[in-house]
Amino acid sequence: MNPALAQLERAAAEMRLALPPRALDCFEVYLDEVLSWRHRINLTAASTAQDLVSLHFVDSLLPLSFLEFPPNARVADIGSGAGFPGVPLKIVRPDLRLTLIEASRRRVAFLEHLRSSLGYPDIEVVWGRAEVLGRQAEFREAFGVVLSRAAARAGVAAELCLPLTAISGVVVLLKGADAHSEIAAANPLIERLGGRLEASETRHLPTTDRRRLLAVIRKVRLCGPEFPRSARHLGQTTA
Repeated sequence: MNPALAQLERAAAEMRLALPPRALDCFEVYLDEVLSWRHRINLTAASTAQDLVSLHFVDSLLPLSFLEFPPNARVADIGSGAGFPGVPLKIVRPDLRLTLIEASRRRVAFLEHLRSSLGYPDIEVVWGRAEVLGRQAEFREAFGVVLSRAAARAGVAAELCLPLTAISGVVVLLKGADAHSEIAAANPLIERLGGRLEASETRHLPTTDRRRLLAVIRKVRLCGPEFPRSARHLGQTTA
């Protein structure tokens, strides 16, 4: 086993997460694939197994210690990139029905390859933009949990995620530790989108010196038909 995965085991124990029998084998495959593919396409700035574990794997699992994911929940990961946080969550919770949404065709190719390498044929990989998919009947208000770990500001992320979220489902935003004012500024738009900010809390990432703000938005009513708006209007409080 790659020595870096010992850190992941310790972090999971601190978060009180039980790792399934084949989880560490899957994470080792995941490490190898990301490190191999990062030389071909821009997947992540992390260049070592240790960095991938501390910056991405541990971070991706943090929502499981913060929020109870219902059994067999349909989960969407928006702007999935190299598969964070969706794929680590799937490895630890194989029951989750995961959809990875990514706008880059080259990253989609990686995600499709990764799905095969990990032996998870039930992972759905979708090439597309969330602001487009959110208007399609197949995806609109179809997911119990929608995740965003991308760099988009909270208002933009909320407008991308809430149209995809089912009534009573939740959006989970993974933000920088100092993003409280950003979340507060986005709250009026969150309410317009049919959401209610349920929690906003900064947590320490186990086995690292980093912190992460997690915001949970509950979907309490349907989105208006005008949402999501075009890319240039996303996140705006007017128009």
